Amino acid sequence: MVALRLLLKRGFIEGELKISKFVITGAASGIGREVAKMLGDAGHEIISIDLRDADIIADLSTADGRQKAITETLDKTGSEIDGLITAAGMGGHLPDGKLVMIVNYFGTVELLDGLFPAMKGRPGAVALALSSNSAQMGVDPENELVKALLAHDEQAAIDIVGDAPSAGTYGLSKHAVARAVRRRAHEWGTAGVRLNAIAPGMTETPMLQGVRDNPDLKGALEAIPVPLNRTANVEEIANIIVMMVSDALSFMHGSVVYVDGGTDAVVRPDQF
Repeated sequence: MVALRLLLKRGFIEGELKISKFVITGAASGIGREVAKMLGDAGHEIISIDLRDADIIADLSTADGRQKAITETLDKTGSEIDGLITAAGMGGHLPDGKLVMIVNYFGTVELLDGLFPAMKGRPGAVALALSSNSAQMGVDPENELVKALLAHDEQAAIDIVGDAPSAGTYGLSKHAVARAVRRRAHEWGTAGVRLNAIAPGMTETPMLQGVRDNPDLKGALEAIPVPLNRTANVEEIANIIVMMVSDALSFMHGSVVYVDGGTDAVVRPDQF
């Protein structure tokens, strides 16, 4: 199959990407790195944010780090951003549930809100957040942590998590990310900025390998049904992301797109 980036470069997709400034968090590894490569190969200007190997080095687990990322991004882009992709995140295999929750939710939402003004008025401006298909796997929408996250109360969220492992906070944080995207659909859309989320399933990244290597999670991972009977590679997920931020999908807004080999359909066949 011809890679999507080649189709975009050769003009085989109507509404192909114009040359734009894209800001990508989590661009040093995994899905974020592949998206940055695809968009860069297509000729776009990429401003990467990560803990290392990025244009802007920032720790999204702290309020100061998130503000640093926002301030330096605005400086570097002249407050003119065409696209924002928040791919930074941490997995449920890590021991610190608070850290995972903070990076996944606040490291996403504060960057979205902080950079939103720089996208207003930009023709075709678009943003995309990475959620996960774990966002709806047995998650109670009335969970107290979810409520604290959506209220943007970081201290309350930290207090609720306590010493809980990240295996529990991961799905809740990704659930809150998806809802935060949908809650912003009206304001962002009326300002001319599209905002969507993607909910990938198991994808061959360092994060997935970390889950495999965790003896407490390996069994749960193997129990997740995937009708296509395989994991995704990062290029497959990045292909969808690139399409979602392209003008070819210019009417897609406020959507949470599941790309998980059919897992969500099996787990929740009558919900969508």
